[in-house]
Amino acid sequence: SALLNGCTGTSSYTIGVKPVPVMSAIANASACNHTAVVSTAFASSPTGSTYAWTNSNATIGLAANGTGSLPTFTATTTGTSVNTGTITVTPTLNACAGNAGSFTFTVNPLPAINASTNHDTICLGSSALLNIGGTGVAYLWTPATGLSSATVASPTASPTATTSYIATITDNNACQGIDTVKIVVKNCTGINTLSAAGIKIAFDASSNQYSLLSYNTTYGNANISIYNSLGQEVQHAVYVLNTDRTVIHTDGLSAGIYYVKCVLNNTGFTEKMLVK
Repeated sequence: SALLNGCTGTSSYTIGVKPVPVMSAIANASACNHTAVVSTAFASSPTGSTYAWTNSNATIGLAANGTGSLPTFTATTTGTSVNTGTITVTPTLNACAGNAGSFTFTVNPLPAINASTNHDTICLGSSALLNIGGTGVAYLWTPATGLSSATVASPTASPTATTSYIATITDNNACQGIDTVKIVVKNCTGINTLSAAGIKIAFDASSNQYSLLSYNTTYGNANISIYNSLGQEVQHAVYVLNTDRTVIHTDGLSAGIYYVKCVLNNTGFTEKMLVK
């Protein structure tokens, strides 16, 4: 009220108090390297706020700042390192800014894996040992066909056909490392294609030896060269073919695929040979 010349006057006015928004708690989060992180919506009380956020470490795959919900992004880290960033969110309602809330986002590396086998080529009916080449809390090989176990680090593989095995390691962060190893299965009972020279190379299972088989009494001096998979000559010899079967000596050759070049009477051919 106010007094003027003995007269009293009164007036009134209203003062509005706007609420300050309070951020709802945001839980810390994590993801595996190279995985997609879905959009995250924020909440505060009372409702209706807008949000501005900052990220302390853009190398986790999220931008350094933004507004509204946290967008979808791909989590990233380097090598075997754990990568973390702190996201700070500030709510604003009716031009009043509330206290910021923050949470930590962690990007976990994928477990190391280097799947291998002691024999990448085997004869039908033989076996090879697989090794997942890493450590985790769970292991899986697919397909399980021909395996002694699909859930151990080093199963025995006895496939009946050429098979590519997919190996998966899961670590204690539920992150997975994946690799592939291939086992080629060969029929080692013989090579049945006749050459123009009238001879072929065949495998004798009873003696575990390869032989030159001569047809149509095609005899003479056969120059035999054996090459490894890199094309390097590892053995050369002259075999005198005076019978229907002449043994090719593979002593000293390690297990693997080789190529045998035979030249007889000025006619040559090359065949593949598997040494166990």
